[in-house]
Parts: sequence; C-alpha cells; structure tokens
Amino acid sequence: MFSKLKSVRKVAILSVLTVAALGLTACTGGEAGTRDSDVNTVSAEVATSFDEAVANALTLSGSTEAVVGVWNGDTAYVQGFGDGVDAATRFRAAQSSQPVMCALLLSLVEEGELSLDRKITKDLTRQSGVDEVTYRQLCDQTSGLADFKKGLSDRVTNNPTRPWPEQELIAYGLAESPSPGQAKT
Repeated sequence: MFSKLKSVRKVAILSVLTVAALGLTACTGGEAGTRDSDVNTVSAEVATSFDEAVANALTLSGSTEAVVGVWNGDTAYVQGFGDGVDAATRFRAAQSSQPVMCALLLSLVEEGELSLDRKITKDLTRQSGVDEVTYRQLCDQTSGLADFKKGLSDRVTNNPTRPWPEQELIAYGLAESPSPGQAKT
C-alpha cells in the first residue's frame, strides 16, 4: 500500500511539474514540444486515474480547459481537456503558474530540501535587483516586486503573438518595483 501511495505521489508531482513547464512555455511563446496531438501509451487503468484526477481538478478550480502531460521512459500521457483542446493547444498561464509553483515549493520545504526564507539569489545567481527577496515573499506576494504586466498591457494587446522572454518580463517588474525584498504587509 505504501509503495502504491509513493508511486501515485511521484506521478502527481511529475504531472504538476509537466503542466507548470507547459504553462510557462506557452506563456513565453516558445514551442511546447514536437507533438501535435494527444498521446496515450499508458495502461487503461493509469489513463483512467489521470482522466479522473484532471476532471476533478477542472471541477474544483472552475476551469474548462487543460493540457496535461506525464512522461516516464517510453510511456506518455499527453491529453487536452475541453472543447477543441488537444496536446498542441497553447495557453497563457502566467496567472495560474504562481500558485502551482508555490505548491511545488511547499513540497520541497516539507521534504526539508528548501527553506521558505532562502533568498532567491541563491538559485538565480545571475538575476540582479532581487537580492533580498525570499521564496516566502514570492509565494505570499509580499516581495515588493511590481506586477510585470503594469504598463505592458497595451503592448501585448497590440502585438499578441510576440514572444515575451522571461528576463524582459522580470525587467518590467523590477522597473516598477520600489523596493524588492522589503516585504509589504
């Protein structure tokens, strides 16, 4: 029983990481991968459990669409959910990626791999302007970093297909940030 729970947890973590990676790729306009349609080479039992988990997540979140991908060696499960959605469907997922990434972060904290009070510059060594920002501040939105979308909405509206590199988005946020790392309360 414990082995099965461990396996389910591993699959769940891989699923969330995959969805987050796909979401972040879609957000920046990069290619989501080389596959252009749904793929299912897992057992019917595993596929059914994935389908049920995604249906439950869609219901609980009030969402109508999703793309989920899980790969393990030569087996893959990549499915689109919703009207007209398949594995190649691209989503702008910037708003949903922060809670997902914080949930993953909390898993690492629970496992003793990371501290919420760790400064992000320990891991983002080449990023300037965020010297005092911690993971805790990012997750509870008290980092002092401005929303990068401020001042960008007109540009995005006028050029919706333009890819937005992550460093450029970070730079927009930093330009509007009065004091990164000085926690807002």
